[in-house]
Amino acid sequence: MVNSSRQLALQLAANLQMEDEGARKQALTRLLYRHAAYVHALRATLREQPAVEDEELRALLSAEELDGLKGVWNVPFALLRAQALDVAALRRAGALDGLQHHSVDVTFASLLDIQGGCERIKGTPIPRGYGYAAELLVQIYAVMLPFGLVAELGPMIILLNLVVCMAFNLISEVGRVLEDPFTMFYNGLPLMRQTLGEAELPPLRKPAANSVLM
Repeated sequence: MVNSSRQLALQLAANLQMEDEGARKQALTRLLYRHAAYVHALRATLREQPAVEDEELRALLSAEELDGLKGVWNVPFALLRAQALDVAALRRAGALDGLQHHSVDVTFASLLDIQGGCERIKGTPIPRGYGYAAELLVQIYAVMLPFGLVAELGPMIILLNLVVCMAFNLISEVGRVLEDPFTMFYNGLPLMRQTLGEAELPPLRKPAANSVLM
């Protein structure tokens, strides 16, 4: 997503040509802001949050576009469709030639593939049977391990059993977290606005003092 977004920004910044420089900057800003909103909409959708109510998305779109998104089931796709229609209109107006328009369409197709892949990951959880089997095996192992080592370790087997079972449970928890990789991830693309030459960009989130991000 990051690479395709950068590519789209470079394509539009390099190829969009208009006699009126003010109109060109306005069109470029509209397209790049809408794409940044698309990325935020995809983030919110994958987190199962209402995309239209996302503050970062609302800051990037006009009131008219926000009103048009009310009641839309797939907000990211609606924004990408608006992008495609906007670029097609610019092509008809002569701001892009046929080859440039085609290259932007290829980037849109790449974004659709990325969105579809993310939606498949989000909508295809690991079957509950796998987690249940792992938990059951850990429980059986926790009951049987002390009987096998109590003669050699004596009371120390209690501590060893706790450490071993904790390790297995941590591995299981890591798998559960990886099952839904979109829950608390932060997707920010300040490079989109940097292409416009803007200086006031949203700060990148850095790890806290203890190096923990989430």
